[in-house]
Amino acid sequence: NEANLLGKLMQGVVTNGTASALNGRGYTVAGKTGSAEFDENGSSHSWFVGYAHRDDKSDIAIAVIVEKAGVGSEYAVPIAKEVFDAYYNE
Repeated sequence: NEANLLGKLMQGVVTNGTASALNGRGYTVAGKTGSAEFDENGSSHSWFVGYAHRDDKSDIAIAVIVEKAGVGSEYAVPIAKEVFDAYYNE
């Protein structure tokens, strides 16, 4: 179904795409990075939305937006990584 396909595509963003910094962390992550343009000069907000899973803990979902910071893979993904690491490694 569509939800399973979307999940697989979002996992691909982590395993082979713009959120690869979240790959191989001891938990499975699926997500999407992006940039939201906020002015006529092409400046943008950085964002990441996704979720993570590990068998021994509940899943966690996250949405990160960093205003005026550029692309998602450079600014929002490292923040998501810190949150996921804190949650799964507490």
